[in-house]
Amino acid sequence: MLHIGELVVNNGSHEARVYDKVPLAPEKCQLSHLLQGYSDSEKNFLKVGFSKAVKLGWLKVVDSTYVMRVVRSIVDQVLNTLTPALFQI
Repeated sequence: MLHIGELVVNNGSHEARVYDKVPLAPEKCQLSHLLQGYSDSEKNFLKVGFSKAVKLGWLKVVDSTYVMRVVRSIVDQVLNTLTPALFQI
């Protein structure tokens, strides 16, 4: 089983993964579609990632059932922080 840090290094932070699933603005997608195709444990991480992406101002909820991008691009600070740290171990 991979350590959570390795999962983030391999796949990006949870918030970046959620951001990547949302189409470019002005398109939007249903909130329920964001979690499709993931295991229950992955869904828990992605729910946290969704909340973090909204808090960071990357995404916003529209009409309580849709989500859309607020920014055109992001910098995955979690990934940038973990990548060098993981290889120093």
